[in-house]
This record gives sequence, C-alpha cells and structure tokens, in this order.
Amino acid sequence: MSGVHPCPICQRYDYRPLHVVRGTAIVCCRGCGLATWAWPTFEPREFYDASYWRSADIGKGYADYFALADALRATNAARARLLRRLLAREVRSIAGAAGSLLEARGSFSATPLPPGKDLGEGRALRCGRLVETPAPMDPGSEMIARSPATPQVEEHSRRLETSATVREQAFRVLDVGCGPGYFLQAAVGAGFAARGVEASEFAARFAREQLGLEVRHGLARREDLGDEPCDAVTMWDVIEHVPDPRASLSAAAAVTRPGGLLALSTGDRSSLVARLSGRHWHLYNLPEHLWFFTSSGLRRLLREVGFAPIRVAYEVCWYPLRYLVERLEASLRLGRGLSGRLGSLGRAALPVTLGDIVTIVARRA
Repeated sequence: MSGVHPCPICQRYDYRPLHVVRGTAIVCCRGCGLATWAWPTFEPREFYDASYWRSADIGKGYADYFALADALRATNAARARLLRRLLAREVRSIAGAAGSLLEARGSFSATPLPPGKDLGEGRALRCGRLVETPAPMDPGSEMIARSPATPQVEEHSRRLETSATVREQAFRVLDVGCGPGYFLQAAVGAGFAARGVEASEFAARFAREQLGLEVRHGLARREDLGDEPCDAVTMWDVIEHVPDPRASLSAAAAVTRPGGLLALSTGDRSSLVARLSGRHWHLYNLPEHLWFFTSSGLRRLLREVGFAPIRVAYEVCWYPLRYLVERLEASLRLGRGLSGRLGSLGRAALPVTLGDIVTIVARRA
C-alpha cells in the first residue's frame, strides 16, 4: 500500500482495500479494523487556517463553523456536566477506597464527618473521614511509626492528595484541539479551570480575543500540552485529524493525573450507519480526516497508552439544520444548492444521533 502510514494501533502495515471515496482508495487494517488512506505529510498549523472554519470551498472544512455556536452550546453544556459528574465520582471512589484500606490496617478508628463539624483538638481528617488521635498528628508520632504504609496505601494516599486538592480548587481541564473554544467556554461556565491547545492559529486567536479563554497555539503533542497536571483531558472530534494518534494519546496520558479522565469522540467505522453507508459514509471526510477508527480498536489503543475505558456512548448532539444539509451535500458531492435556500429555517437546531459517533471516557491508570 504505497504511501499509507502504519496502523497506529497494530503498529504495522497490513491493510486490505475497503472503499474508493471520490477517487481516493480507503484501506482497512486487517488486525484492528482501522481505516485510512495515503494522506500526504502536511503542516496542520497551515492546513487549519481561516478558510477551514469559514469557506465556500465544499472540499475543505466548514461553510461557517461560527454559525454552529448556538447549537453547540447545548452539546457542550451536556459534555461539561457529564465530565464534572464523572470526576466527582472518581474523587469519591478514591477517597472511599483509601479510607477502607487505612481502616483495614487498623491505623485509625474512623467515623463519618458530620457536615460543618469542627474537628477540635485531638482529631484529624484523613481520607475524608473524622479520626480520633491519641496525640497531635505529628508525622513522627509513635502511632504513625507503628503502622508503616503498604504500597497499596501509599498509592491510594498519593491519589487522595490529588483528589483533596481537586475538592479545594476547580477541576483542571485541558481541551486538545479546542477550535474556537466553544467547549472551553462551556467548561469555564461549569466551574472548571479550563485551558486549550489548538493547531489553528486563527481559531486559537479567536478563542483568546473574542471569548477571553486561555488557549495556546500548538499541536496534540507532548511539548505543546504544557507541564501542568490535569484532572481531565478532552479531545472532541480530534483524534481522526492527528497524524500520530498513539503519540497524541500518550501525550494526553502524560499530563493527566492518576485517576484523572480522558474524554474523546470520533466516528465509529464499525457502526451500523457506517457499514450501511459504505463509501458514502458522511465521515469519510477527506482530506482532513486521516483515520477512521472502530470503537473496539480505539479502546484497545487507549488501554495500551495507559487509560482504562469506563464509559462508551453514542451521544445526542445539536446541529443547525443548514449544517446537516451541508454535510449531506458534501458527502454526496451535491454542491450547496439546497442548504443555501433554507433561509432562517436553516438556523433551527436539532438533536441528532446516527449512532456512528462514539464518545469514550477513560480513566488514567
């Protein structure tokens, strides 16, 4: 398969022909089902220029991405609520597990902490529980010395320190491939300490100047993600765009705290709609989509880079009617005749799912 890049999941060349999409051969990995094509090496920061976000060119990007803002608000608000709920659940799980381990070792006699209760002298808070202590909690005290921590307790204590910090501050979220910043805007509104990384200088500047967000112009690679540990990393409709998905997911793992989350979405080539659509599947969107994952293959890749999938869903997203018609026109190469005649009706936002865009949330090991 001349010009085809190795499968980022299986890490080898073992492809079979799958489809021909508008004159371009799509091939499928025999090992994991991922599909790709012989895309040329390119500079993402140049490809995703202003014309990608707003252009009359049906062969690239969007007619007007900014016209999606109102519809995306509902989708992004739901995603932010889900992320907060899952992060809070992880915090409770870590705290409960660490408290159980410490009680099992007989280190403390623990009782639940009443809301607003003053700890008072001779008491301390450990693992979210009130404990009686015979003496002030001196790190060198005899009680501590009598009860050396096992590796399990040390690991849970380390993760608990993270969760305690999270409770005192906002959850820290990094949105990789944040575009003009609409999800970041929803995350900040939901109380997250959110920042983003975006390959498009045009979109990154829009997010900073128009929305007042913290967005860095960079790629989905380790050197561009910063050094600040994150409680969650999000990659909404991004992984199909990056040249090296394994490296990008490994970079996300490197900046995610143990017990933190990665949330991403992408097309699922194994879905019923994708299989029935064949070469006309609307997510065979060349040239910007480089990879076409199956849900099982993507979960395998996540596990191999250090994430454990905990939730797989096919979420409902909101789109303006005009955008849906434009996608259909692009998929079938019909031109933009119908979408251009919708008038004000085209702004109507509709909840849509075809069951072919998978959202996966995974926990950092």
